Amino acid sequence: MRGDDLRDEIARYRELWRQVRARRLALKADLTARGLDIAAVRTHRDYRRMKKEQRRLTVLIRQRERTLQRRGAE
Repeated sequence: MRGDDLRDEIARYRELWRQVRARRLALKADLTARGLDIAAVRTHRDYRRMKKEQRRLTVLIRQRERTLQRRGAE
């Protein structure tokens, strides 16, 4: 992959990360408005799924950034 391709891929992953975060925070606000405590929110199936997806995207972003930095150092 070229540097430009990596930068585009990182930008796409960051945009996905932001979208997932916005959905997760909206779900959290909705669940707390319904009267669930924070422990119940954190164990909610959809909340956990989005948290897991965010962690996966974070790893992918870091891997691509590391590759990009190594290429720049060569």
